[in-house]
Amino acid sequence: MCDVCKALVEGGEKVGDDDLDAWLDVNIGTLCWSLLLPLHHECEEGLKKVKKELKKDIEDKQSPEKACKDVDLC
Repeated sequence: MCDVCKALVEGGEKVGDDDLDAWLDVNIGTLCWSLLLPLHHECEEGLKKVKKELKKDIEDKQSPEKACKDVDLC
């Protein structure tokens, strides 16, 4: 799930703070389906559990690698 997490953070960095929460909600499912199809349910559940932490790291301009390590996905 490390690659999915990093892709989510990288995309979130481009969105900006105003739409970030809604963007994360939509793209957690999209990325899990496209990158981890066999495990998409586990992927979505795992990312939804750490969404707040990832959002904060995105807002704090943390690197995707650090943000995903902080939530134990890398």
